[in-house]
Amino acid sequence: GTIPEVPTADVSTAGVSVNVTISDALNGKFTPQHTVFIYAIALEGPRMPLAAVKLSASELPINVMLDDSRAMTPSAKISQHKNVRIFAVISQSGTPGIKPGDLHGSITNASLDVEDTYELVIDSVAE
Repeated sequence: GTIPEVPTADVSTAGVSVNVTISDALNGKFTPQHTVFIYAIALEGPRMPLAAVKLSASELPINVMLDDSRAMTPSAKISQHKNVRIFAVISQSGTPGIKPGDLHGSITNASLDVEDTYELVIDSVAE
């Protein structure tokens, strides 16, 4: 018999699964109405998010998939990278970027080749 061809991975499915939680120490430092941004950026290069999710603090803890469907712009896709940095921010102002008083956590190096879900804990307060 012939050896079946191994199907090539569909690029568009490349992404990182992240489970975002908040450390007990930060309980009470935010309200359910606060905006949460979860996003991935390239390890090197522009800080433009490759994939981003916006939700409410009331939805935490949450599991999100950062993939090309979450891209901000077609020219910068998470699938074009092997490794990314992931941030989760509870924003006091509701606008992107980490500002003083915002609660945040990050994963400094997440691989797109990993099937497992990364655990990201929001555990810091921005100075």
